[in-house]
Amino acid sequence: EAFVSGSAAVREKMVGKILDEAKSDEEEEKQEARAKALRLAEGLARAGYKAWRKESGPDARDTFQAFLTDLDRLVPILHDRSAPLKPILEHILIIAPKSFR
Repeated sequence: EAFVSGSAAVREKMVGKILDEAKSDEEEEKQEARAKALRLAEGLARAGYKAWRKESGPDARDTFQAFLTDLDRLVPILHDRSAPLKPILEHILIIAPKSFR
């Protein structure tokens, strides 16, 4: 919810925190960062789907459809322990709609 309602700066800070945790020397912290990234992506998929269903304008619906399509590709990758979090989370920052209304 914080990501969905947050500004670009808030979103970047959230992603930055996850990425910092992923750099830890402790395997447990790395895996927790991966779990947070996965929860973020799955939560965004749920929020995006709700917003897509509420939208009536074709441009907004297309925006959410593209976002959901990308997330549909990224979530399975996040389940892989060797998947690179940084490019995935940065991509999510770029493609996430500014408003989920």
